[in-house]
Amino acid sequence: MTAISRILQLDQQLFSVIYSAPHPYLLDWVMTILTLVGIGGGIWIVILGYFAFRDKNLKRFLAILLSLTTIFLYTEVLLKPLVARPRPITDYTHLQLNLHVVPITDYSFPSGHAAGSFAMAIILSAIKNRWRPLFFTLAALIGFSRIYLGCHHPLDVITGGIIGLIHGIITISILKYKNLLTTQASS
Repeated sequence: MTAISRILQLDQQLFSVIYSAPHPYLLDWVMTILTLVGIGGGIWIVILGYFAFRDKNLKRFLAILLSLTTIFLYTEVLLKPLVARPRPITDYTHLQLNLHVVPITDYSFPSGHAAGSFAMAIILSAIKNRWRPLFFTLAALIGFSRIYLGCHHPLDVITGGIIGLIHGIITISILKYKNLLTTQASS
């Protein structure tokens, strides 16, 4: 068995454990809300808009919005069709997936929700450092909600998170280079 085969087998086992665990109604509801607020980076745009309005920094807001758009393009338009990994609903018909969101027909790898969430968590943490635990907790919960609801495999979310972190670090470097992010802004 190759290393990739082992990783994919572990990924499938982890998905089965998470999805087969009890799904109480309240937790289903919370996870569905987390997934819905993560669509298109919606919650992140609201948070970013709040800070942009409060700090009166429209240029930084637009630059970060462009960054979020870029991560959407390379996860959803470039990587997903290139890898073409089916969604769990295709792979795990024996589990009788009960998605609490609109059925998804595109590919699974990587998770755009996780990529955008972790990119925004690291970018927003550079702007408002004291909010870092909240940003990363929200990103992790949004990513986990995608597995919990059967929308993604764990590897999709982990890889999306890594892509998001790398993208966020690059964005922070660009913002600093363009003088849109200073050390005073990170307090």
